[in-house]
Amino acid sequence: MANALKTYFDFSQLSMAAYASLIPGSPSAIALTGAGFSTPLANQFVSTNNGYEVRSVSPSNDPLSFGFSATLLEKLDNGNRTGQFTLAIRGTDDAADFLIDAVSVGILGSENLNPQYGKLKDYVDFLLDLDNGFLTATDKLIVTGHSLGGFLAQGLAADSAYASRIDKVYTYNAPGFGGAAGTILEALGVTNPLIDAASAAKVTNLVASNGLSPIAGLGAHIGQVLPVFIGEENGDILHYRAA
Repeated sequence: MANALKTYFDFSQLSMAAYASLIPGSPSAIALTGAGFSTPLANQFVSTNNGYEVRSVSPSNDPLSFGFSATLLEKLDNGNRTGQFTLAIRGTDDAADFLIDAVSVGILGSENLNPQYGKLKDYVDFLLDLDNGFLTATDKLIVTGHSLGGFLAQGLAADSAYASRIDKVYTYNAPGFGGAAGTILEALGVTNPLIDAASAAKVTNLVASNGLSPIAGLGAHIGQVLPVFIGEENGDILHYRAA
């Protein structure tokens, strides 16, 4: 159980790093603290001994990105690259993102109706292209995301075009599929037709058990759902513990 909790905590940091303004290379501790990291956690994250290297960041100058942003990071071990790649997808970050959440996620509940999902697929295609030199033909991705980012991560795991390249998915307070209608179906015991059962074993969703979470409470999640408690003094995704 202790190892699992450490894994959930580690990937909560990676999902939060997606909110930082990072560039390829060693992550900036200042950028991480600006995104909500404590100074000790930021310093640990950037350490070459057991931290991460930023390998790629999705284009930030695309006027049609619809707010999409994701970062590819590789785990380091004593300064050496390990081949463990994490794709961290940013969640809702501005008013435009919130509108996308409310309509395509909250009401419709389908990743294919979300314009950010199209941008995510474009970016993953770019990373998987061997000519671009980021991943080999056998490398797999661990995908993580908070809120809207977690919803998109679930969609990627269930997408037949990418499922074989996804190793694990960890989401934090992310909505499920089917939106409000999916929530009703789930309450009635009806299987949500949007959920790919073959992908479920790869996905772990951590959802706050306390407080108001209108987005995370929508739809039926792909994979395991773990309720967690967030202390009132630390209401961010780095302070989850088992409920």
